[in-house]
Amino acid sequence: MAQEQFLSLLQTALLENDTVDAERLINLPSNQSVIKEHLWEIVPSITVYINSEADIEEDVRLTQCVDLLDLACSKCSSEDIILALHKEISDCDDDVKYGYLLKQLHKALVREEEVRLKYQEFAFGAVKGYLKKLPLPDNLNLENKERFLMDTDRDVYRICDVYTKISEFYSDELIAKFETSRVLVLYLLHLFGTPLVYLDLICLNETKSRGRLLAEKIVVRVAEKCDVFKFLSDRKFESNLGDIDKLSLLNFYYLIIQEDIGGSLVPKIYDSLYLLQNCLGFIAQGFEHEHQFIIEKSLLLVTKLLALNKHRELSHLMLEDPVHQQFCTGISKIIIYCPLKSDRQRALDVFKTYLLSFDTHGRYLIIYNMLQLCTHSGLNGFMTTIYKDMLAEALKSDQLDSHFSGKKFHNMLKMFTNLPKREESDLLELADLIVPTLNLIRYLAIRDRANVTGIWNHVREFTEEYLEPLTKGLRLSRAHYNLKINELEQEAAKGDDCKRKESSKVSVSIGGGNLPEMTSAQQMNVMNTSLTAFDVMGSLLTRVVELVIFKNVKP
Repeated sequence: MAQEQFLSLLQTALLENDTVDAERLINLPSNQSVIKEHLWEIVPSITVYINSEADIEEDVRLTQCVDLLDLACSKCSSEDIILALHKEISDCDDDVKYGYLLKQLHKALVREEEVRLKYQEFAFGAVKGYLKKLPLPDNLNLENKERFLMDTDRDVYRICDVYTKISEFYSDELIAKFETSRVLVLYLLHLFGTPLVYLDLICLNETKSRGRLLAEKIVVRVAEKCDVFKFLSDRKFESNLGDIDKLSLLNFYYLIIQEDIGGSLVPKIYDSLYLLQNCLGFIAQGFEHEHQFIIEKSLLLVTKLLALNKHRELSHLMLEDPVHQQFCTGISKIIIYCPLKSDRQRALDVFKTYLLSFDTHGRYLIIYNMLQLCTHSGLNGFMTTIYKDMLAEALKSDQLDSHFSGKKFHNMLKMFTNLPKREESDLLELADLIVPTLNLIRYLAIRDRANVTGIWNHVREFTEEYLEPLTKGLRLSRAHYNLKINELEQEAAKGDDCKRKESSKVSVSIGGGNLPEMTSAQQMNVMNTSLTAFDVMGSLLTRVVELVIFKNVKP
């Protein structure tokens, strides 16, 4: 029977729900060559009736078509089946159909004694490819027990349902069959990426989400087959990763190192410093994403790795690897912009631990370069305080470290005392840097009377470039805010609401941005708070000027 005639008769029988005739057609000896040569056309004719709608309606034709698919595939070689199913899975957008296709693909893989490498890639690649079609869960920024609600989310439920089918596909029988296949390990690693990495996989109060339970099964599959840390340095493997999502490796090592999944299957011979250095790239990649659970995985993983290295001092030579710049840039974005306060605080704690883990030269390099890259006064002020604490500790020794004196100290001081627009700089926006910087200068003016740091060699420079513009800027800022307060008081007395509203839109600027529409009382409160900030800076500045200009003033 010709191909066109066979397909026409088969499609007609299925359309009329005559599965008995369809089975007869497939079993006819005269049709065997057609089936073997054109399975890729026969499969979609059958699977069109295998879908979620038929499953919900409990249509008996679904079960019959599954049997027909199994029958048709039994007439062909495993490699022909793999090619046909690869195409069908690539075109598939229905989870029920996908599940039945996986079962058929599983049978094809385990049936033959040997499956060539190219066909392994076709098979496992088809399984992975479907994951790209799944929706990503919304970034809801849930905390504490709210996180348990994620399991009820429709998208999360669908992702877990698909991963359940995939977990069943990678059975003990299939794993044993391809025990020596690096292709299998590669595609198992792919499973940890999108969308699994977007799920909440933490064990909270001994409670595990459905996604966590599925992830554990896959981790064990990989750990049983290979040395899980070998991928960190195996360049040959890395060159074969193709388009593997680096988030896959982040999630994989998060589950192994932080969540301690795998237990006795995970080798213990690897040095913790080696793990830190080689995982930073995946962690930095995680910081580039905005989703809550990806950021959390990155933070928890680096926290664990730093804890494993807490008894050693990291060498500044490690910073030659550009991954450290990526890490510092990434974590600074989390500290500044992450909407979750808990993650911002955790990121700040991680950065401090990371910074203080290095030797003195390493700390100096990180702070100096971060000050050049980062424009956020809060983070820069935080680093200024850390530098001051390091300096205070160094001054206790008989021989002062070179990083706190001479040119290196001078370069750092210039970074701290930089006013971008001199007296016209937004002092409220820079307040979190100005206060720690003034505290640093005040501390040195009192502590370093002997000039071991060399600070007194630069008094004229930072007085002209910093203290004087800051004094003038504070005077101008106070005058501006006092003027606005007087205007608001006058408008309030007149009861001129329209004029007051227009004034609030145009004239009032705090920290580089306009105030939103507020009542007169609310605006007054904001501006009085700003004046208090100016008073704090002014008081500290006055004391610094006394100590610096009049060096002999008693501390």
